Amino acid sequence: MKPALRLLSWLLMAAMLITCRPDKVEPDPFTDGKPRIVSIRFPGIPEKNVTIDQKNLLITIRVPSVLLKDMVPVLELTENAETMGKAFYTIFAGPESCMGCKEIWVRRLEDQSNTSVVKYKVKLIPNGPLEMGVMKESLHYILHDDPTGVLLVPMINLYGNTVPIAAELVERTTKEKILIDESSRIYPGAETTTNHLILYMYALKNQLPGTYDIDLKMADGRTLRAPQPVVIEKGPAYIASYQQFFYYGLDAPIGTTVLVEGYNLFSGDITLEITDRTGKTFSLGNLVFERYGLRMGIPIPADLPTGQYVMRMYQFGVARPACFRLNVRKGKSSDARIGTIGDDPMPCSVREPVRIGRNIPTNFTYSLTFELPNRPRLKLVPADGNPAVHYGSVAPYVLQPEPIGPAKLIIGSEVPPGLYIATVQYLDINGLVVAESDPYGRLLEVY
Repeated sequence: MKPALRLLSWLLMAAMLITCRPDKVEPDPFTDGKPRIVSIRFPGIPEKNVTIDQKNLLITIRVPSVLLKDMVPVLELTENAETMGKAFYTIFAGPESCMGCKEIWVRRLEDQSNTSVVKYKVKLIPNGPLEMGVMKESLHYILHDDPTGVLLVPMINLYGNTVPIAAELVERTTKEKILIDESSRIYPGAETTTNHLILYMYALKNQLPGTYDIDLKMADGRTLRAPQPVVIEKGPAYIASYQQFFYYGLDAPIGTTVLVEGYNLFSGDITLEITDRTGKTFSLGNLVFERYGLRMGIPIPADLPTGQYVMRMYQFGVARPACFRLNVRKGKSSDARIGTIGDDPMPCSVREPVRIGRNIPTNFTYSLTFELPNRPRLKLVPADGNPAVHYGSVAPYVLQPEPIGPAKLIIGSEVPPGLYIATVQYLDINGLVVAESDPYGRLLEVY
């Protein structure tokens, strides 16, 4: 090559080097004085699969097919830095809508005002598409009484992928369907439930016992079927003890049907038995059941003697532990009612009297409406037919700022010991009786 050409080539190369130099050199992010994450290592994830982009404050994790239960990382921070309270499992299991779940915050140690906070976002890259995991046996769920309230479905590549938008349980024989389509009921497990998709079943509508295939519906149209079904079993029958039942018993006008709510109230499983104050027992037949076992109708025979009974429920012929008071009456009940005298609002017998010591404060509940003055007293009529009438004083409910009970009943020493029939009377400001309840279902034994 001629000397002139060689010189020209060198000049061109020099010009290219000059023009290719960057306008400025990116500063070292660790010299800006801000707290930083230098490195982060997660159990069971190779170090090469976790990278940190300091410029964009982004941590990228290539997630393996399955995770370990304990995913607390080992972090190396810049000097005088600390992480801000973090449940690290939320990095993997927290929903996308969860504020702060897919972030790690660091700050200076001495910064209590959080003015130095640096927020790293976390991006998960799954190892592959979401797949069903291994299931060696069927799942089991107890209807309305399961200790966890959830189904745990094993999955592969659960973390970093979008969870199913719905789950459909299909009964193998009847084709009955249970649909789970709320995002709050479908979410990835963490810690003890890691690598499991959680289907939250508690209080879900339209549940029936049976053997159900589990179909997971994906946003892209795919359906993933679990290799094993879930067996939904009947749980214990239960009648909801709402406050009006708890204090006063069930109001049961003769010739009507009393509706109660509860769980596992299925036709063919339930029988009811009532017992009066003498110990005489009656069976209540022709019960009406709602299909999903949530409601039951109890017909009250027109020839059933009025009074208070104890109602006991049997499921599969076995007595359930709770009992209810049944107030059988003609026509509409009075607004004036005694709730509970003493400490047993749901006794399994009204045959035994309630023992009350004279001058001993005793818990006492009574109905209170706008029409009834909050000035109750207890009327005591001897059970042996003696015409004498006695009274017990009541320290009424505290009404402000809201009603607080129970009230306190005191039977004074002037009342002779013995058995009494009790009613509650409501007095106006002049001491006149404006309302009186039906007799309490149990006798009072004053001693």
